[in-house]
Amino acid sequence: MNKNLKLLVLILAVLLSACGQSDKINARSDRSMYRSMSGIQRNLPAQQKVEFQVSFWSLKQFAENEAEFRDQIHRKTVPEIIELGKENFAAQSAKGNAKFIKYATWDEMIAELVEERKRTELRAGRRDPRDEGNKIHKM
Repeated sequence: MNKNLKLLVLILAVLLSACGQSDKINARSDRSMYRSMSGIQRNLPAQQKVEFQVSFWSLKQFAENEAEFRDQIHRKTVPEIIELGKENFAAQSAKGNAKFIKYATWDEMIAELVEERKRTELRAGRRDPRDEGNKIHKM
């Protein structure tokens, strides 16, 4: 009986440790990176999803190569990737990048992109039901 209990605890510990990494990007390969990105962003609220996507793609765009990009985001959480995106925004704005200098702040850029996404979804007649509780759709 005691042996079975130890085995059960061991199995649960292994399962929990495997599940504990689901909030981090696995960037060991392109395939695992895109798969984990899709899984992570599926459960994000609309505004955080936009921040995450903008951060992810802008980091990818300005990375020297694919390997550097994967190293930069491997095992990072959503807040960590968003923070990297904010740093990239500041760096690109300082360099005078036209895509970024038209916005005074990161928050202004995200707010405009969220509004753009809302307009697109309304035109298409679709809205993600998970976003119904978010304040951005009640404005």
